[in-house]
Amino acid sequence: MENKQGAESNTFTIHPNAHIGHLHLRVTNIESSLRYYRDLLGFQTVGEKSAEKAFLTVDSTQPYLLALSRTSEPRTSEKHAGLYHFAILLPNRKSLASLLRHLMKHIQESNLEGAADHGVSEAIYLQDPDGNGVEIYSDRPRSEWQWSEGQVQMTTKGLDEQGLLKEAKENWIGTPRGTKIGHVHLHVSNLSAAERFYRGCLGFKLNASIPSAHFYAADDYHHHVATNTWLGEGVSPASKTQPGLDHFALVLPNEEALHHLFRNLSWKAVSTEKSEEKEFLHSVYVYDPDGIKIELHTG
Repeated sequence: MENKQGAESNTFTIHPNAHIGHLHLRVTNIESSLRYYRDLLGFQTVGEKSAEKAFLTVDSTQPYLLALSRTSEPRTSEKHAGLYHFAILLPNRKSLASLLRHLMKHIQESNLEGAADHGVSEAIYLQDPDGNGVEIYSDRPRSEWQWSEGQVQMTTKGLDEQGLLKEAKENWIGTPRGTKIGHVHLHVSNLSAAERFYRGCLGFKLNASIPSAHFYAADDYHHHVATNTWLGEGVSPASKTQPGLDHFALVLPNEEALHHLFRNLSWKAVSTEKSEEKEFLHSVYVYDPDGIKIELHTG
C-alpha cells in the first residue's frame, strides 16, 4: 500500500488554475479590524455587517476576499500552528508604490513591520490589530523570475523603497480592481507531514524550499501556500477559538477539477466535512495535519 500511495502522490496534481480565494480571520473587535482593513487599507464592506461578522471586498461586490468574525478568546503565548501571514497581491507595482506612500503617512496606524525584495516580488509587511501577519505585494513579470533545477529562486533583500516610491503617481484611494489573496503562509509542526498533505493529497507542486520552509503552487507560480517551522518543531495544533486564521479557501476552476481532487482525497483517506458557506454549491472543508482548515470549492 505504501508503494501505491507513493506512486499516486507523484502522479496527482491539482488543476494549474487553482488559486487562493477568500480568507477568514477571527478577530477580537470587528470595528477595530474594519478601521484597519477598510479605513486604512481601503477594502469595502459587502453584505450584512454586525458586531460579530463582516465581509470585505475590493469593490463592494461578491465574492468577498476577507471575512472577519469576532472571538471572545484572547491570544495566548502558547505556540500554535496557524497563520504566519496572508498575502494581498496588488495588480501592479504602481499600486504598491502608492500604498507604501500612504502607509508612511499613517505609520502609527499601519503597524508597518518592514519591506523586502524577494526577486520574484516586492513586499510590505504589516500586522493588523490582533497581530495577524499581513503581506501586501506585487509580482515582477514571470519572465524575470530565475529557476534552477525545477525551483524558483526567491531572495530576501532590502526593498528599494525610494525607487519604489518614484512609481507612486497617484494617491492611494483603496484596493484597486484586480487585487486578490495571492498566497497564505503557515506555521506548521512538521515540514514532512505538511508536504505529504499539501503535495501528496492536495497535489501542489513544491516550487521552492529552504531547510525550514516549503513553498507550494498549483502551477509555476512562486507559491500559493507556504509552510514553515519557525516557531519550532512540534508546536500545538491550530487553535479553533483564538484570534487568527479560521480558514482559507482553495478555489478550483470547475466541477471536474474539484471532483478530481475529491477522488484523490478519498483515496488518501482524507476526511471532509460540509461547508456552511451557502454561496457555493459544492463546498467542503478539509484539515491539514495541524488542524488548519481549508475550504475547497469552485469559483
